[in-house]
Amino acid sequence: MISRLYVGSMEKTFTIAHLSDLHLSPFFYPERSLHFRSILSYCEQRNVDHIIITGDITHLAKENEFRHFRKILKEFSLLDSQKMTVINGNHDIFGGPYYAEDVLNFPSACRAVDYGQKMDQFFQYTKETFLSVRHLLKDNYFPFLKIIGDIAIVGINSVPEWHAVKNPLGSNGKVNRDQFENLKKLLKSGELDQKTIVIAIHHHFAEFNENSQMSSLERMWTAIESVTLKLRKKKRLIKLFSRANVAAVLHGHVHCHGTYIKHGLTFANAGATIVPAKHSHQAFHLFSVRAGGVTIENMMISHGIRAHQKINVVGSLRKRLAHGDISITSSVETPNN
Repeated sequence: MISRLYVGSMEKTFTIAHLSDLHLSPFFYPERSLHFRSILSYCEQRNVDHIIITGDITHLAKENEFRHFRKILKEFSLLDSQKMTVINGNHDIFGGPYYAEDVLNFPSACRAVDYGQKMDQFFQYTKETFLSVRHLLKDNYFPFLKIIGDIAIVGINSVPEWHAVKNPLGSNGKVNRDQFENLKKLLKSGELDQKTIVIAIHHHFAEFNENSQMSSLERMWTAIESVTLKLRKKKRLIKLFSRANVAAVLHGHVHCHGTYIKHGLTFANAGATIVPAKHSHQAFHLFSVRAGGVTIENMMISHGIRAHQKINVVGSLRKRLAHGDISITSSVETPNN
């Protein structure tokens, strides 16, 4: 079984596996469950301390998909707040189209979603992972704070309710005012100054950029994504996280894999864990946290799981990360699954 997190000072290495965008659907996509189980088996073999999944655990937000996800977690003894953290994604609330004829009707389907009921459904099937968390808003699941030893995991809901203009496909993101104000209060209080702060959120912070190698169709799709997959008011979040000395911001949503730096902050996108985009590959992140810093391994899934590269976040975890704190070292092989 995946070992429990040690409690006390960070004398040992604490490992976190970051997955995202599983899009599980046992009826339509049974192969995705096989990939997910394979990753969990690898994490079990490597004695990973904690797993964070940043949204879109289901594809259609159907109850049988949530039930299936819960069954897999139970198989690996992961229905435990000390071992697992799960954040909701837009597919867990609004689902997504499967058949071609669903595409045109999808905005209407999103409009008909009972947002509160879907949030309750998400919580009911993942409730054990919320035990021992501190909810920062009364009668709301998010944002929350989970303290495990010297690690502070801050969970944020970036999926807003449907809006005809601002969120017609249910895929745009926004952290509402109440969440933001309570996050600001927590992160500015100094309560977490001695902790390694990890933010878990679904939506991405990178920009959609065209390049000269894109086809006309790819350019058109990039333009569509820039309008329908964006996180609104992300600059204020970046500013808040930067001032709070956040160690890493974990997310998914866009189905590519990698890490990037914005304003001195380290961002990790695991959106390609199961369903990679055309120019990406199946992969997830493995964080190693210790007193001296954080190391991020990009774990490639195809042809067995291996560490493609290591990224070292160097320096005191209490100081603001700077651009020079990131360096890429040589590839490190790990045992195949």
